[in-house]
Amino acid sequence: MRRIAAAGLTVYGLVHAWWAVAGPPPFANGAESLFPGDWLPVILAAVALVAVGRTGRLPLAAAGAALGLYSLLFPMVAVSLVFEGVATDKLTSLSATGAGVACGVLCLVVARRRPRGRLDERRAYLGAWVAVAGYLMCVALWLVDLAGGTGPAMTALVAATSPAGTVLPLALARRGRPGRGRPVPRWLLLGPAFVVGGGLTAYFGIAGMMAWVAGDFAGPFRALLPELAGGTLWGSGLLLAAASYRTVTRPAPSEGDRDHEPSASLPSWRAPSWRS
Repeated sequence: MRRIAAAGLTVYGLVHAWWAVAGPPPFANGAESLFPGDWLPVILAAVALVAVGRTGRLPLAAAGAALGLYSLLFPMVAVSLVFEGVATDKLTSLSATGAGVACGVLCLVVARRRPRGRLDERRAYLGAWVAVAGYLMCVALWLVDLAGGTGPAMTALVAATSPAGTVLPLALARRGRPGRGRPVPRWLLLGPAFVVGGGLTAYFGIAGMMAWVAGDFAGPFRALLPELAGGTLWGSGLLLAAASYRTVTRPAPSEGDRDHEPSASLPSWRAPSWRS
């Protein structure tokens, strides 16, 4: 799998390097990504290619996530192809962003296949604090609306969402022991974390960006960026913390299961008998 990821990253980086030198092809909406810079995908691919050959999981996972974030327009282009028809610039954007998403997923898969350890716990802490930071960004915006006279509705919103923005991510970071050291069932935390994190990421990170690209939002993008960024960080942080928590707390195989597993160091066939 590492060789496939390395090959894909090499091709992705070389193609984007050629585009950076000779000029990019026409893309839908005028650009391949929301992030400017012709050499940015080349740098991301090079960093990911170096991380593929190393043993650390966190750098490789971060590089894969960065490639996916750079190719965030992929679902928007795919939806526009379905509802607005096929065009050359849309097919070009779909190929470029799809390749970035594929390379990012390959990096995450390779990082996932490596042995778990303290990096998973650090990744859980990282995701938890990213989620808390994103939630606090949303709360700050809500408090501005509260000062503007929105009143009890905004107060109820802050009170209702505070467990998912503070208690849930920090409980994931503490490996399911947020109270007096009593363990919490895994899926009691994983279920809400995946549902809330996926919903927030889809709503703010994908649907929100699609609505902005389509021109459905009134006002400049800079005024909308804190809200979209806060919700996206909140959701993606929860997903990262939940995935790491799931890996760290995965039960080890029992002794009975190990007894039934074939040994990797011994052949599965029996030695022939030389007795006549």
